[in-house]
Amino acid sequence: ATLSILCALAVLTRPDGAILAALLLGCGVAIIISHHRLRIMHALTAAIGPFVVVVGAWHLWKLYYYGDLLPNTFYAK
Repeated sequence: ATLSILCALAVLTRPDGAILAALLLGCGVAIIISHHRLRIMHALTAAIGPFVVVVGAWHLWKLYYYGDLLPNTFYAK
């Protein structure tokens, strides 16, 4: 869960942190499955659940506050 929250903070800081987060969370899920012999759904929930909650809440806030997920500069180009 700590890795998931740190990856979420990386994505909130810089959007290109999603690449690093995907790599780290993928490795984290693989390690959880191999060492703890949990089911895949339990491993995904434990490793990716906090990330989805934090980043999802941020996107919902952006959608509510700004009315769109992308910044205005995206449409100006």
